[in-house]
Amino acid sequence: MLKIYGVPNSQPVRAVVWTCLMHELPFEFVMTSQNRDAKHPEFLASVNPRVKIIDGMLAESAFIAGPTATLADISAYEELGQNQAKYANCTDYGPYPAIRRWLLDMERLPFHREAHAVWRLIGDVARLQGGMRTIARANKEAARILEAAVANFTRR
Repeated sequence: MLKIYGVPNSQPVRAVVWTCLMHELPFEFVMTSQNRDAKHPEFLASVNPRVKIIDGMLAESAFIAGPTATLADISAYEELGQNQAKYANCTDYGPYPAIRRWLLDMERLPFHREAHAVWRLIGDVARLQGGMRTIARANKEAARILEAAVANFTRR
């Protein structure tokens, strides 16, 4: 069985996990250590300075590379999606209507809720209580949610 090493609040890890879930590819999730700086608001606010370019691309097509979601969308969503007000609350997408529409379209893809449970568990990073302990607990709970999703489709 495929083993995925990482933490659920890692963008690349979520991209791989979500893709596996959508294709019902069984995997074992193995928790690793957490980068302590990755959830500080200052770090997250600095990761997407070219949002306007992406908004322009999405104004011309439903998804980044055309009419259907691809790995490019999944990878971009992991970075942009986590910064929404309802999650980490690091980026105001108000001025970017195409990105706002795309974020909603991405949330309609299969297994979005399971692949991104960690976001709901961590919440607004500027109001994070408990620091790394909270993030560690959120990662553990999100890993359990991923395991349950895999168990559901491997039982069929």
